[in-house]
Amino acid sequence: YSFTPSSRTYANLSSTQTAADFTGAVLLYGISGYVRDAQNNGISGVTVTLSGAGSGSVVTGANGSYTFTGLPSGNYTVTPALAGYAFNPANRAYSPLSSNQANQNFTGTPVSVTYSISGTVRVGGGAPLAGITVSLTGDTSGTYVTDADGTYTFANLPGGTYTVTPALAGYTFTPANRSYSPLSSNQTMQDFSATAQTYTISGYVRDAQNNGISGVTVTLSGAGSAEVVTGADGSYSFNGLTVGDYQVTPSRAGWAFSPPSRSYAPLAANQTNQNFSGSAGGGVFYSISGYVRDVTGMGIPDVTMSLTGAASATVQTTASGFYEFTGLASGNYTLVPSRAGYSFSPPARSYTPLSADIVGQDFTGTAGGLVISDVEVTDIEQQTVIILWKTDKPATSQVEYWPSTVTAAPHVLAPAQPDPNPVTVHVVRLYALSPNTRYTFFVKSSTGAGAPEALSAPYEFMTRQPGTGGAIINNERTFNTPNPCKTRTSFQYTLNRPVDSVTVTVYTLNGGKVVELRGTELYAGTNVLPWDLRDSSGNRIANGLYIYQVKVKAGFVEEAVKKTNLIVVH
Repeated sequence: YSFTPSSRTYANLSSTQTAADFTGAVLLYGISGYVRDAQNNGISGVTVTLSGAGSGSVVTGANGSYTFTGLPSGNYTVTPALAGYAFNPANRAYSPLSSNQANQNFTGTPVSVTYSISGTVRVGGGAPLAGITVSLTGDTSGTYVTDADGTYTFANLPGGTYTVTPALAGYTFTPANRSYSPLSSNQTMQDFSATAQTYTISGYVRDAQNNGISGVTVTLSGAGSAEVVTGADGSYSFNGLTVGDYQVTPSRAGWAFSPPSRSYAPLAANQTNQNFSGSAGGGVFYSISGYVRDVTGMGIPDVTMSLTGAASATVQTTASGFYEFTGLASGNYTLVPSRAGYSFSPPARSYTPLSADIVGQDFTGTAGGLVISDVEVTDIEQQTVIILWKTDKPATSQVEYWPSTVTAAPHVLAPAQPDPNPVTVHVVRLYALSPNTRYTFFVKSSTGAGAPEALSAPYEFMTRQPGTGGAIINNERTFNTPNPCKTRTSFQYTLNRPVDSVTVTVYTLNGGKVVELRGTELYAGTNVLPWDLRDSSGNRIANGLYIYQVKVKAGFVEEAVKKTNLIVVH
């Protein structure tokens, strides 16, 4: 306050003085200043807030100035705020304000502002779905596997362009993805609805003359269970099956069937022509058992024992190295052990035919043996295919193969004698195959004469049907763009028909794997798979030239296209 008069004086007061009044006036003050950056440029759009004995706010103009006027004495605080900026000082306090305050300036510094994207994946919009891989692509990439309550969160994302996509084999999602262009605030309730895809397993049960066998009970077990009985044509079908592991087993008193059962681990596509061959008067079954041990007699666990021939099955050796196959009908069989880093003696055992229970079918495993990896089937045509694989040391090349569905089919070696030139990348072409036929094969390699032979586990492929023509993937219309690329590129691939899966694998020039990407677009026509130039660990890859391979699979048919000109220049 100020007072008028400022005082009254009485010299030799000798009487009562009345009307000795004063008039008081409230003193008013102002606070003013600028908000500038480190280069002393005004920052516009800053909200400057006054709190305390009085309140108010102003927004700075182009020169960064602000002013509060007409303020009575009291305690005040002035605070600047603008998204994406930190200020020094964070605020200014006046305790009390008792004079005009000019040049009450603030310095603003840009800071990183981050946001989050979160939501829930539910089945049909209802129950939450755990285990869904949700992928983030764009200016930042990452993955999140939904929790037990179906939720996912991507936190600490700078503003930018992003796409969020859920994926799980056997499901489709609505919406297929969500995009943010740009992300400028926290995004919650970014939910997805999952719908389970369903598949079918179907086929026939026939005798040796290809006549349907009626009255056969075909049992489905595993992720779902059901039974059907074949009709006059021997057909059976299980419909509406969700993705999962299943086994199909035929049975009828007095009959034996080959194979004894069929397994799907997992079922991720329709399976047709899943046929069984039955023989009357059956019901007599045999077993094969033994141990896999090292040279000291200790059992080797986790060896994959693969049985092929009249029936196909695999088992893992126990901790003591024991294995056993039971319920085998009479027929020709081949048994092959495999485990990475081991060679086995003998490399395989054959039974032509199996006509009794066979025990003591032992194998000796040696650690540090030849390692076979990356077995691959490519360039599948009606009568030819190419088999590729790698070994960790230079070794010979040979493939042993036979028609999977033909009982007692002779095994064929290609080439007839192992290639004498040791290599680490093996390529063998098979000729004179039958069209539309499933084959079983394993690859064989040895480091030289007298060295133990390493065999892979059995694999399958199916030759093309007559009239299906041409490749699944169009080589000329498979490329990446932009190329050269700085921060991202997209792989474009054109399919001549729908497929079950697409993978794009990027390698360095010396064959080191950089990253493997899975395509979600599996349709006939041109499809796109984006990549942010990060490796499997999430790190930006270095400048240079890279190789990539686009591999597609449709049923038993696989094809691959390899390109050698992906150029990265940051």
